Amino acid sequence: MAAFLRLRKLRPPSTRKRAEGPVMRIAVMAVAVGLLLYALFPFLAGGWIVSQWAAVSTALLSLGFVMFLGAAATVGSALWLLVRLGRPRQPLWMGGIGSLLSGAALCSAALTHVYPCPGPD
Repeated sequence: MAAFLRLRKLRPPSTRKRAEGPVMRIAVMAVAVGLLLYALFPFLAGGWIVSQWAAVSTALLSLGFVMFLGAAATVGSALWLLVRLGRPRQPLWMGGIGSLLSGAALCSAALTHVYPCPGPD
């Protein structure tokens, strides 16, 4: 019995069974809806900034472009998760990187005073 348990632990990770079923599908759908809701503001704000390209500075235009690209990657990954509910590793990485990209662009723009934030200096 002990030898069987040792052999079972030494199996390569690729042969282990993945968690699947209705709970996993519901979790993937919840993450996809969360990604869609999270990407809504950077997608709309970035698109609006890029559409006003003649009236904004170059720094603000680049911020809008990076926010739009990051949010588009997040929306694409969320739609990928909703359409194909199996093996969500790659779209989750893509959505996470897109979220980090748009968030980092917004934070850096606020810290460097490129993005107009109201309030005392």
